Amino acid sequence: MLAHEMFHTYRAKFVNWNIESYLFQILNKIQDEGIADLIDKTDIESFMELGIPQEFIDFFVSKYDNTPQILNDLDVIVRSFINKEISEEQFNEKVKNFEFSGHANGYYIAKLIRNAGLMDEMLRTFYSPVEFLKLYNKTAKKENIYVLSNEFIKFAENLEKE
Repeated sequence: MLAHEMFHTYRAKFVNWNIESYLFQILNKIQDEGIADLIDKTDIESFMELGIPQEFIDFFVSKYDNTPQILNDLDVIVRSFINKEISEEQFNEKVKNFEFSGHANGYYIAKLIRNAGLMDEMLRTFYSPVEFLKLYNKTAKKENIYVLSNEFIKFAENLEKE
């Protein structure tokens, strides 16, 4: 657990925390927690052994199992904004209220990347949520699960450049 928390502290020195976008904050949290959870968790059952209430466990498992759908939902919001179907205010509100779990969704993605043999690549880019999602996409294509759109990735790249 200590190594997990130390990873957050170490990673914080490399991440641009001045990006105010709610979307980028979500993506950053997913990567941060996902990689950190690989340090002190061996599988999803590791989360269940922490002595936490059943309602939290149910929430975690639901978010973990539905990660591809959650990414799809987030992608739809971003593409709606890009295509001017919603205003910037609506976009920010939807993203701000978006229900996800940094631990559950991040762990799902990090574990998928690790299991695909891309751990070294993931660790070389531990400071970039966009690179994390590109590795997810690379793996998701092979696993035949939801792949984030090119529009989403380009939008996130632009946020990261700010």
